[in-house]
Amino acid sequence: MRFCWVIVPLVAMLALAALAFSATREVSQRLYDAIHLSPAAGESLALRNYVATTFDVARARAPAILLDHAERVVVAVPEGDSLLVRRYSRPGQLDDSFGVAGRLSLPAGRANVAALLEQSNGRLIIVASEVIRHRTVESLEFVWVVTVAALRPDGSTEEGFGTNGRFTSACGSRQGAAGRPLAATLAPDDSIYIVCSSPSRMEVLRVPRDGSSEQRGAHGVAMSTEASAQSNGTIRLLVDGTIVVALQNEAELTIIRSTPSGPSIQTFSKHGDCAPRPLILGGGEVELFECSGNAAQVVRYRTAPVARGTVVTSFALPRGADVMDAIRDNFGGLVLVGSLESAAGRHLFLARYNSNGTVDSAFHDNGVLTVPEGGAGGNSIVSSHGTIVASGVSVGSDSADRVVVVWSKSQQP
Repeated sequence: MRFCWVIVPLVAMLALAALAFSATREVSQRLYDAIHLSPAAGESLALRNYVATTFDVARARAPAILLDHAERVVVAVPEGDSLLVRRYSRPGQLDDSFGVAGRLSLPAGRANVAALLEQSNGRLIIVASEVIRHRTVESLEFVWVVTVAALRPDGSTEEGFGTNGRFTSACGSRQGAAGRPLAATLAPDDSIYIVCSSPSRMEVLRVPRDGSSEQRGAHGVAMSTEASAQSNGTIRLLVDGTIVVALQNEAELTIIRSTPSGPSIQTFSKHGDCAPRPLILGGGEVELFECSGNAAQVVRYRTAPVARGTVVTSFALPRGADVMDAIRDNFGGLVLVGSLESAAGRHLFLARYNSNGTVDSAFHDNGVLTVPEGGAGGNSIVSSHGTIVASGVSVGSDSADRVVVVWSKSQQP
């Protein structure tokens, strides 16, 4: 299949970027097929089209992304003691109605972003871990805390949330080892549930929608149990109020559910090259993505511990793929993101499979989109109504890392 590149002159782009923000660089690339695309199509990008935007951030850590109700994309990237927030109104186009020309810089001590959420009133919620100074009678210590910041739709601080737009709390703290937030979600009443992991404990905090301190339970803890430290997490709230948490490290995946008698725990060990990744977390079963080499499968497990689950589908991964995240989209398809090793180096890739495991041949190059940026890691992905947005980080230069954001489309079956 042949494609044609539409390239914006680099000199012109750099000149525009220098006029707006000399410290950053915005580069957009658009890949089209032979079909003419009307600019008026906006967010309804034609099949086989993508937009990739890159910008440099000093000492960047993994970005978080959100696809809001208007299909605008919000990206939050930690940089040193700041948190950079950008909002795009269309693929590759910063939203002038947000912050300053679509950008914000918030003070945050060595932050790591756990989640970006949107409340029903359009308020943007940023859940992160930060280092703060804790002074005692005898010493000055630096400790990790959970912070929740609230922004209005225009990017200004939501003063009515918490204290001056922020809520701060310890999480998972036991024997001096403070936990860090891994993921967060919203309840139907817009309250915020945050899962944290410390070296010996997992906790779920509940923060009221307005960030007030009137929380349910001791210190707002909605669920707590002993658990080893984890590097990634997912949290879901079921319609009956059950909390389901997935905690993941390089060796295993742990599923924890709230029950009237206390947390129920299931552990799934790594059997191949990658630890299991949750696709669906339900009350009666879970669906996991598993892989070994280029072979992958989706397996469904019942809530009760069993020796083996039911294989829903099996399929082959792109050669050289290292999967970082996996989701089910609105159409039941499976979308993967990660880095792809090739002779030209490591690149970000997206792959889409139909619900039966067959390759979505209508998605870019036989089901795979490869972007020559963002191959080092920190990948995440979101999807809504056929719009797919992925992000990643790669080493751009000695002084800065490069963040890449990719927009694409999938076809409804």
